[in-house]
Amino acid sequence: MKQEYIPFIVAVLGGIAYQTSQKLMPKVVNPLLALAYVYFLAFLVCLVYVIINKDINKDITIFTQLKWPMVTLAIGTLMIEIGYLYAFRYGLPLSSFGLTVTGSVAVILLFVGLFAFKEHMTIQSLIGVFFCILGLVLIKI
Repeated sequence: MKQEYIPFIVAVLGGIAYQTSQKLMPKVVNPLLALAYVYFLAFLVCLVYVIINKDINKDITIFTQLKWPMVTLAIGTLMIEIGYLYAFRYGLPLSSFGLTVTGSVAVILLFVGLFAFKEHMTIQSLIGVFFCILGLVLIKI
């Protein structure tokens, strides 16, 4: 297996676990408290990983180099979590909600990459945008 496939497989499996878990979150649980608990567990897993790999001394500099992308990443992550959690609490379908969000994000990020990061758009990208938009229309956002 090519090494480039590993992040894709990890992200797909994580996406499946993520959305399924969000859908199964009990409605009686306070959503922000549930997210705090989830983030605490994720923090512990990351901390254990760093300690096991003995990288803690060189990685401790992250706290002295806190930059705005880390803050916006935290805010964006929280917005995604809250969006999915409430979508499923309101009864939106697991089968299409994630697809419409991902398709919408993909189309918007193509233009963000083009204008903010000076990435190049190819004919294949334009065709992909067309099919993403067509898919969103067919799903009836």
